[in-house]
Formats: sequence, C-alpha cells, structure tokens
Amino acid sequence: MFRRIATIFSMSALVMLIALSCVAPTTACGSTPAQVDLATVAPQQVVRNKLAESTVKIHSMNAITGRGGTGTGVSIEFEGDGSRVLTAGHICKVNHPKLLLVKLDTIKGASAVGKIILISDSSDLCMIETVWVIPRFPIANSYVANFGDKILTVQAPLGIFPVIREGIMNFMINDTYILSLVSTGGASGSPVIYGSELVGIITEIASTRSGNEWSGISVAESLGEIKRFLIAVRLKEALLLPKTKVIPEERLAP
Repeated sequence: MFRRIATIFSMSALVMLIALSCVAPTTACGSTPAQVDLATVAPQQVVRNKLAESTVKIHSMNAITGRGGTGTGVSIEFEGDGSRVLTAGHICKVNHPKLLLVKLDTIKGASAVGKIILISDSSDLCMIETVWVIPRFPIANSYVANFGDKILTVQAPLGIFPVIREGIMNFMINDTYILSLVSTGGASGSPVIYGSELVGIITEIASTRSGNEWSGISVAESLGEIKRFLIAVRLKEALLLPKTKVIPEERLAP
C-alpha cells in the first residue's frame, strides 16, 4: 500500500507533511474523519448530490479462489451506451481479468454487474463497463494542482457507502497528487473532485488514528494520467468491443 509513497519521500518527510497539515484546523485532521452531511451543506449541494449519485461501491471477487475486496469507482462522462466506471487498477487485478466478478452498488441501493474493459500498464487505473445507466460525472479539461486547493471525494471506507469527505491538495509529483485526506480500506478508486469536476482517482492511503484523532495522506492518479488512460480505453473500445444495450437507471434492480 505504501510502495509509491515510499518512492516519493521518506517516512520522516511523510510524518512532517502530516504534522504540517494539522497545524491549522482542517478536515483532514481532528477528532473524527471529515464526513459531511449531504443535506446540510448548501453551497455545493448540487455537486455533492451529483457526485454521490455517480459514485459506486465496487465488490470484486476471483471466480476461482473466491478472494476479493471492496473499493470505490465513479461513472464518468463518455460517448456511448451504458456506463463506464473509473477506479483504481489494483481493484481489477487478478491472475486474469476474465476470472474477476465485479458488482457495482449505487447510492440508491441498486446493484449492477460490471465487466473490465482495460487495466492500465503505466498507472493504477482501471475501467469497468456496465450496461446499466449510472449518472455520469464530468471530467475536468485541465487542472493545475495548487497547495491548499480544497478537494472533495465520496468513498466506501470499510464497505460503508457513501461517505463524503473533504481534503486539501498538497502538491503533485510524477503525475501523482499528494492529498491531506483521511481514507481507509475500501477508499481505493474514489474520485477526487475540485470545484465541480473530476481531477483524480485515489490509489493509495496512509491514515493513522491516535485515540479519537485522525491524520492521513492519500495518493491519487492525476488528471493527466486519467486522460492518457482514457485514450487507451477509447482505442480498445473502437477496435474490439461491440455496442452495448442501454438499460435505463430506473430499471436498476435493488
């Protein structure tokens, strides 16, 4: 889990970064992980609701061994039928993608079966296809990571879904964002939102708890990595994949 964090900076630098992020009160540090009630926050209400509707909890299981886990993904805007869910690549990695069974749960309590389209070889990203229509969230055309930018995410930590959290952008290095954001297992694949658009996907976490206080760093693939991956996905779809049949969202079976 810490493989990329360790290559970016030493553990001492990581501890210093966490400490610095907690000097002033932020949603990344405090008595409990920052969780925002969708019904009580007016300024970003539309964005939060749309993000929650577009985000899914992902259950993955190897059809042979029965082993699997839980993660998060987001239905993105694209040209085509059905839905495309972007998530972390390690959620989709088994000995062979065809052996992976994928189930997607929405905020409305509906479930859909997913199929892996592509796992990136150069980044920790994966695209899942489903014939169900899940509300799509827009991807930013461009984004320059600035220290202190407020970001938003919806996650399925420990399988609890949906949990909405706020964090702070620290910096970008090697097309990877370093965020002051508390995340736990099940948050991999969570969307990183700046303003009202998708700019990243969470791939690694390093959160700790001391008593009732939490501190955390999350690592996310950048917008640039996402756009390069989408080019590869479109190419594969154009060459190999048949058209999918549309099933409207209202027909999702609970």
